[in-house]
Parts: sequence; C-alpha cells; structure tokens
Amino acid sequence: MTTATTIVSPLAIPELRYRISRFVAFKDAFSCALVCKAWTHDFMSVIWFKIDFETQPGFVNLSPDIVSKHGHHIRLAIHVAFPPQISILANAPQVCQLKTFRLNTINGYTPAWVGVDERNKEAFEIVARNRKTLQDVLLWSYSKPYEGSAFLALFVDTPALTPFSGGAAATPLQGRSISGVSNLKSLDLSSLTLSYDDLASILEASPSLTQMALLGTDLVGTPTRSFQHTGLKQFTSGINFIFQIDDLYHTHNPNSPSLLSYFPNLTHLSTWSDNLNFDYPTDKIKKDLDRYCPNLNGFLIAENSSAGISTFCTGIGRPVAQLVFYFESLTAEGVAAILSHKATLTNLELFNTIQGFEVEAYEVAAVSNYFQESSLLLQLLPRECPLLDEFDIFLHEMDMDEVEQGEWVCKDLKTLRIRVKGLDTEEKILKAIALWRKGCWRQRQAKATTTTSSATGSMALLLVDQQDEADYPIEARVARHLLKFEKLEAVWLGYQTWGPI
Repeated sequence: MTTATTIVSPLAIPELRYRISRFVAFKDAFSCALVCKAWTHDFMSVIWFKIDFETQPGFVNLSPDIVSKHGHHIRLAIHVAFPPQISILANAPQVCQLKTFRLNTINGYTPAWVGVDERNKEAFEIVARNRKTLQDVLLWSYSKPYEGSAFLALFVDTPALTPFSGGAAATPLQGRSISGVSNLKSLDLSSLTLSYDDLASILEASPSLTQMALLGTDLVGTPTRSFQHTGLKQFTSGINFIFQIDDLYHTHNPNSPSLLSYFPNLTHLSTWSDNLNFDYPTDKIKKDLDRYCPNLNGFLIAENSSAGISTFCTGIGRPVAQLVFYFESLTAEGVAAILSHKATLTNLELFNTIQGFEVEAYEVAAVSNYFQESSLLLQLLPRECPLLDEFDIFLHEMDMDEVEQGEWVCKDLKTLRIRVKGLDTEEKILKAIALWRKGCWRQRQAKATTTTSSATGSMALLLVDQQDEADYPIEARVARHLLKFEKLEAVWLGYQTWGPI
C-alpha cells in the first residue's frame, strides 16, 4: 500500500512566510498581500511600515477608515509637508507606534505660517500620541514670522515631547513632573521657539538622545534651571547661535548660558556661517570649546567659505578626528590645515551639495571639475593620514597615474568613495568591482592555505589575472589598488556601494 506524499510549499508555513515578508520590496509585498487572507495578515505590515509623502502623495486621498484600520502598522512617516498630510495622521488615533516622524513644512500655502496654529497643534498631537515609541523627530517650520500670534504658535510644545505625569498639553511646565523617559535618539527643532527651561526639560526626559539640531530656533526667557546631557554626541546649529555672536537678525542676551554647557560629552559639532565674509572669532570659539567640550574632535562644516576649515583645523588648537565639508570650500591652504591633523584624522568626508543626487542611485554619478587642477594635493591626504578608515570625496575624479605615484598609508581603510578617470560607465565600474571582489576571494583562499603572511601590496599584484590586465587595463589597475586595503567594507566608484563577497 502506497501513501501519497503531500508537498507543502515553504510559504504555507506561517513563521517562514512572516520572516520572508521582512525582506521583500514594497511592490512585492503588495502583490503578496493579494494572494489570500493569511498572506494579507503577514504582508500588510510591510506595506504600511513606511509612509513617504514625497513618493506616496496619494496617501492623503485614502479614506479615514482605511488609515484607521491599518495605521497601527506605520512606523515611519517622513516628508510630511502640507496641512492635509499632517491632518490625515493627526486624525487617526491608531497611528500610535511611530518610530520616525519628520515634518518639513513647505513654503507653499501663501506664507508658510498661515494656519500655523492648527497645523502645529496637529503636529504636536501626533508627537504626543507616539512619544513612547518615537526615536527620530524632525519638526521644521520652513519660514518664520517674528511677531504676532503666528510667532507664538511656533513655541515648541514641550509636554508633547516628554513623558509628563499630567498628560500632554501645550501648557507651562509649572507643577508638572516627569514620570518617565522618552526613547528619542535624534531630535531636530528648526525655525521654532523654545525656552531655556523647556530645553533642559526635553534633555532631562531624553537620556537616549545622541543627536540634536536647532536650526533657526530661538531660545528665549531667563533660565531658572540647567541640565547637562552626558549622552548627546552631535549638535547642529549656526556658528552665531552656538557661540552667541550678535548678527543682523539676533542680539544675544549676555546673561544666557552657552548652549555648549548643556553637552559636556559632545564629540561632533555641525555648524556654518550664513555670511561668506564672516570673520570667525577664533579666540571665543577656542575658549568655549576648551571650557565646555573637552572631547570634541569632529567638525561638520556646511558652508562654501574656506574659513571654517581654517578655524577648526588650525585656529582652536585641538586634534581633529573627523572632518566633513563642502568640496567647494577646499583650498590648497585647507589641505595643509587638514594635514596638520594627519596623526589623528580617521574620517574625511564631503557633504552632498548636489540637488537630487543620490549615492545609491541606479545611474552613474556626475563628477565635479572643482580642484581638478590641484588633484595631486588631494593625494597627500591618503598618503599622509595612516588612521583614515573612511575616505569619501565622491565628487572628485582621481587619475590612476597620480594615485600610483605614491603609497596610500591608510591600510585600515574601511569605506572609500571616489571617482576614477576612465571609469565613466556602469559597465566599467561594475567590472572593476568584480575584479576587486575576485581578488578578495583569492586573498582569503591564500590566507587559508598558507602559514606565512606576505605583504598586502605584493600579494595584490598576483590577485588580478594577466588576461584581465590586458583586456581591462583601467579596471584592473583600480582593482589592484583596492586590494591593498584588506579591511575595505564599502567601495563606491560612481555607481552604488559595494562590499567584498
């Protein structure tokens, strides 16, 4: 007697189907959700996990019933810009488990502050409802009035951001006690208004906070309390705001505390000057940093002027480990200033200043002609900085003839983003990556079968086939260069980021 064998599809196993659903793309998840009711249950959470109003503008046209039914799945709400987008989230109480909420109010409804009272009320209702789960919050009013009721409406609703025992409401903090802590890790409050005491309350209630940005946000009032957040590592704001320098628009209260005094363990400072002719007060910057931020060694300088690099690399007299800057701000003097920190520099990166540019786009990126005549100077950076583990100057096109004139000493390099002259098509870039990955595999095989180690540089010469050298000369040269860095984890040559096999 024979027994028929029933073949069960792996996708019929609920646990396996659930795990697979975590890795599928949005379109695939949508198709899977239509198969049957059981599949709908597993894949619906993937479909609703992220709401991006920039790529999903039609979300605002969904009925309130549909949003209420599935809103509990939403974890990320980003590019929230217009009142209808804010309202559809605010009017769905089921949207209560957000981890990320990023609101960028766009200047498109006449003045951006028209209707700001209701808009801000709804925005802070969303924040208050999700404050137990939120980890990343950005609230940005695109433009800002400086008087009247619209100005008052831009005050940050601090109770919405902090777990107060009396519940969330836009009321003063007197008599309210903090009953718990938030899970916030990143907080950006821009073009708003905040009191010094409210800043202290937010910091006190957010022990997990590591990044904070105040861009164009006014700090008002006389502080009656202070708080030092020992966990915050990166702070972003304008140079005038951080160092209390008066300008055309703001006059600082000389009795107000330095913002830096709130962050004693700060390691990264992101800043800029809006005035290209700004004369950095180096002495004051050095004095404040020495007093409040002894561990600060990373600077993100978001401006086209070369003054920022000069100030933070040579003027304040402290070692620099990380430097991020606009490529257009780099000069020969700037390279020299950077090289003065060759013994400590670990990360050298460029800001992305090209509108619409995405490093991971499925197209070959453009290159910049800036600094091309002085490209040999840029070669000094990897040749002189042995501790570099990230070298990201993705806008610059290197010439392999110049690269091979000297040895890169940063043998612990883990991330490299550059362009190479001659690798100007997707096919050529992918061929160079393929040759590098094949060489990586051979490196591992060689290490596994030998008890004696050989120099990485000489080994690299043997890891690229002679036939490949003949057929793909530039691709092979690039691969051979990459193979000198055995710790490389991420390589970008103009078309997506790749790792070893």
